[in-house]
Amino acid sequence: MLLNQSSGNSSQVCNYDGINCLDKHNLIAPETKVLQPWRTHGLFCRCHPSCTEHDIRVVGKEMYYDDGTHRTVMIKLMTLPTQRYRRQVVRQIIDVVVSFGGILGLFTGASILSLVEFAYFFTVRFALNWTDNEHYNADDSQSSDIEDDRIVQVQRH
Repeated sequence: MLLNQSSGNSSQVCNYDGINCLDKHNLIAPETKVLQPWRTHGLFCRCHPSCTEHDIRVVGKEMYYDDGTHRTVMIKLMTLPTQRYRRQVVRQIIDVVVSFGGILGLFTGASILSLVEFAYFFTVRFALNWTDNEHYNADDSQSSDIEDDRIVQVQRH
């Protein structure tokens, strides 16, 4: 799979000169800070690196000339060739909230709704119960004064 391959694209697949140009600009095995090397300004290579570029580390190479028409090349590799993949992770605040909610739900059975209910129970409901108790106590003391007057009046007769 090659980058930016569309029917109207005039970019070519890299040949040897194109790969040398990409290597000169450190785009075949770029540093980790360059995340999208094909958008680098000032890049004058006329081809794009492929998505399946192999990462080969050569230990040594030898060439033998068998005769005038044949040549033998021996390449020694430390490890088998591997493909290099890179992933760019972009986190936003909603991703952090979702991850936190998932962890809470998995390990404690809690959810965002239960956290809101917990906050509601210890703030709003506590305040409402406290004010209702004050009004009830105030109403209760007024009614007890009236009942005391009635009791006193009944005992006088």
